[in-house]
Amino acid sequence: MTASLKPHLTLPPAARRGFISGAPAVFAGWATGGLYLSLGAAIVHTTFGIKEHLWQGMVITILAGTGAATAACLHRFGARTITIFGTTALALGTALSLLAIGLDSFGLFLAAVVVAGAGFGTAFMGVIRSISPLVEDHERAGTFASLFVVAYTAFGVPAVLAGLLAPMLSLPVTTYAYGGLVTVLAAVAAISRARSKDAEPAADVTVAPTDAGPHADTTEGIAAGAVPESARR
Repeated sequence: MTASLKPHLTLPPAARRGFISGAPAVFAGWATGGLYLSLGAAIVHTTFGIKEHLWQGMVITILAGTGAATAACLHRFGARTITIFGTTALALGTALSLLAIGLDSFGLFLAAVVVAGAGFGTAFMGVIRSISPLVEDHERAGTFASLFVVAYTAFGVPAVLAGLLAPMLSLPVTTYAYGGLVTVLAAVAAISRARSKDAEPAADVTVAPTDAGPHADTTEGIAAGAVPESARR
């Protein structure tokens, strides 16, 4: 029982390329979540002067709600398309958030959260879809554990540092530094994913029969997916 509780991280060779290309998107997405969950309510209260807890909590609700809705709408698209969309939305949404703070526009800030939320929900989904076909069933737990190490590091460490630095540097300065870092990471992840191609699992090779007998055409037709006339009867 003790052995089953020990963390087990795996990175199969077939998934390494997809993992490395997707890691920046995972980091940017979860760092965005950490930004709004750690500083979102404080920004609404301090920067925009809104004291109602409803609006302070609305930032988190919009971020998560938009993320879930966008992921549901884009689930039919390919992994690469979803990841590029997600990271682009993360970069654009976070940059708009910083602009809204500079302009003291709460309406623009909420709109920016919607854009960032769309990226928050799809960037991670795209990476999961890219890696899933590349690993065997017995390798998935360890592979996704490795992916979540990246995710929770991005989610927790910058948020803790922001909490420690905000009293010393002020909330606006910390927000600009944190948001600027997220914007750059998301933009780099989007460009990197756009320039890379999906890694594909090795295709099964069908060995052709060496003895070309009278039924060779039928055998080849079945291997190619065709149904012989005799089977239709």
